Amino acid sequence: MESIECCLDKILENLDDNWKKPKRLPLDGEEFLKEIEYPNRPEYFMELIDILKDDGYVKLVQSRDGYNNDFKWYEHSAIITVKGILFLNKGGYQQKIIEDNAYKKRLEAMEKRMGKATLWIAIATVILAIGGLIAAWYYLYEIFGD
Repeated sequence: MESIECCLDKILENLDDNWKKPKRLPLDGEEFLKEIEYPNRPEYFMELIDILKDDGYVKLVQSRDGYNNDFKWYEHSAIITVKGILFLNKGGYQQKIIEDNAYKKRLEAMEKRMGKATLWIAIATVILAIGGLIAAWYYLYEIFGD
């Protein structure tokens, strides 16, 4: 079974291919479920379309009235938006995960370097404080010692 991100990208690719054709063809949800090796559950396909719709990459353009089955309605009325085409051209969900992981690794590396720098700053502060105390005791001894 493929990852959710891969499935979402495949749906976007299918919708993009359909958009480029002179006559738009409906999605084939059953074939899609077979292709991703997922049990033939229409709810899964409809949930994927809902995710794409919530993200603004797909919209449902037809009325639900003419369909007695929600699955068929999703297949026939889903189209890709301009935002979806741009997102797909940037690499889609899989590329977004790669970028997010790279960003997290950079943050972790920065935090590690900052932790080391903070330790050295603390050590230097302690050394300077001890040096200042020694100098203060020395000058107090010089002034009041005799």
